[in-house]
Amino acid sequence: MQDFVAIFRVAGPAMTTNLATPIGGSYVTKSIAEFSDNAVAGAAIIGRLVPVPFCGLIALSGAVGPIIGQNMGGKGLSRGTTSYSGCRKVCWLLRTGRVGHSDNVAKHHYYRL
Repeated sequence: MQDFVAIFRVAGPAMTTNLATPIGGSYVTKSIAEFSDNAVAGAAIIGRLVPVPFCGLIALSGAVGPIIGQNMGGKGLSRGTTSYSGCRKVCWLLRTGRVGHSDNVAKHHYYRL
């Protein structure tokens, strides 16, 4: 029983945090349902489309930490700095919408930073 209490001290807040998204989604769906079925359908479509433009940024944020950390830990300061600089360039491209343009435009702006 003592182990259960120790584990629940960590797991309890994590479980509660994971409940926030479904509870919030239920509330939003209930609020939208007051308008019409079409509004709920539109919200469902938007909910599926919104993550698509952010996929690259989300993947970058998950990958860049270990890459920079490993290079910094291995005394590869220049490699860590280069990784960070490259991430800033990618974020700039995503922010300004340069990613969807032709390769020549993206390369020009990428190397200009």
